[in-house]
Amino acid sequence: MADQPRERHAGCMSIATHTQPSQPPAATPAPQLTRLTAMLEQVASDIASTAPETGSIRDLRCAIRHLEGACENLAAATTSMAFATTADTTTTRARTATDVNPAAKAASWRLHHLSQTLAVSRDACRAVAEVAEAFDASKLDLPNANTPTTV
Repeated sequence: MADQPRERHAGCMSIATHTQPSQPPAATPAPQLTRLTAMLEQVASDIASTAPETGSIRDLRCAIRHLEGACENLAAATTSMAFATTADTTTTRARTATDVNPAAKAASWRLHHLSQTLAVSRDACRAVAEVAEAFDASKLDLPNANTPTTV
């Protein structure tokens, strides 16, 4: 099934979500992975420099929801990387724990840990976005500063 851009969060700009790779992992060569992660680093830097300019809570809510999706996809990617570090592509037999290089085991373990941490970040984003949505909804019930109030 091809990934299609879809609106994931009500009122937010549509984004393409990729919880599964758009190509099989073997079809993604290391140089492409390096290029994509370098682009991700640049985008994260751009977000960090733009974040203080956030205009409204609705914009913040949408931004957090997109970060939630990014964390979900990065968690899936690092899990795939973790399995790839200990995979033996030269043979069809299953590898045993003693077949795997200790450095590869360590890298795999750390990648699995990173994946779990990204999943926790995804959940934290979800919680922040829910609070932002509740705040946004409560603003509709509050008078603005120009509305006369009676005492």
